[in-house]
Amino acid sequence: MLIFLAGCATPADRLATAGASKADAALVDHALEAALAAKADLPSHPAECRKTERVAVKAGDRLDALVLRYDAALTTVNRRLTNCADWYDLMRRSR
Repeated sequence: MLIFLAGCATPADRLATAGASKADAALVDHALEAALAAKADLPSHPAECRKTERVAVKAGDRLDALVLRYDAALTTVNRRLTNCADWYDLMRRSR
């Protein structure tokens, strides 16, 4: 019978473990609150960052012309994405 009880923790040990777990949870809550507060300080994205591009395709359009229009739209979106990412990175570094 003593062999089975040798691994059991005493009530004091259980309370100490529970207290340590509760303290760890409080640290997590504090870190989450700090992260949310830091996120709230960042300004919203510029309207330019939310724009989308479209290419109107009609039946009978030449494929070579469509490729050029799609390429122009993709170039515009990639430039906008790079500009917005640079802006966001600058905002994060300045905080």
